[in-house]
Amino acid sequence: MINQVKYLRAMVFVGFVVLASASASMPELEFVDRESGNLVTLEQFAGEIVVLDYFAYWCAPCAPASRKIEEGIARHYRTGGGAGVPVRVLGVNTSTAQPAKTEQFIAKAQMGHVVNDPDGRSHTAWGARSLPYIVVLDGRQVVAGNGFKGWKVAYQHNGLESVAKLRQVIDRLRKGAGS
Repeated sequence: MINQVKYLRAMVFVGFVVLASASASMPELEFVDRESGNLVTLEQFAGEIVVLDYFAYWCAPCAPASRKIEEGIARHYRTGGGAGVPVRVLGVNTSTAQPAKTEQFIAKAQMGHVVNDPDGRSHTAWGARSLPYIVVLDGRQVVAGNGFKGWKVAYQHNGLESVAKLRQVIDRLRKGAGS
């Protein structure tokens, strides 16, 4: 009996370690642009900081979070926001079942660049437990042609903590810290 308990504890520990290391790694990110239908990959944003804002039309806290991210991050860095590395915000739609409702959501939240995450694959791969889900990726060391090599996860969170927190992370990266 004691050996069985030890074995079960060991298996739980191994399972936890595997789960923790899997969620810490970056999933393959491949999206479909909502307007053009073209494939969108991270390689297109090499050298930039990318903010992924995962949402779904049915998610009540997603609309205000997406609106805040568009106003406080996308527009802020597009219209100045200090010198430094370009910042790109991608709204990532995780639910393609109701395109008309998704379009209403996008309009209401005044979202810019929106991509579809087919079947929510990358959202699930992050180990995300809810929506909205926010990820900040550091692509400063990525050179076009090298694919995903060099991308670092600078921040990820279930829900929007605050625009101020995102700006803090982004500004630290833009100034060269956080490598």
